[in-house]
Amino acid sequence: MKSKTATAEDKRDIELAVSKTLELGSMSDEQVLALGISPESLARNRNAIAAAIRASGMHFAA
Repeated sequence: MKSKTATAEDKRDIELAVSKTLELGSMSDEQVLALGISPESLARNRNAIAAAIRASGMHFAA
């Protein structure tokens, strides 16, 4: 079960990854990790990040 802290961190990581992708364009895993997002968070939230990017109208996200 996720704690409230993990949920808040996940939300922050998703928002950060989406905003930087919208600003800079497609990003590699290494670039996302360089933002300070942990590998575990990236793995856990990859689908949510891609869905948010697709919803924004940028369709290059896998």
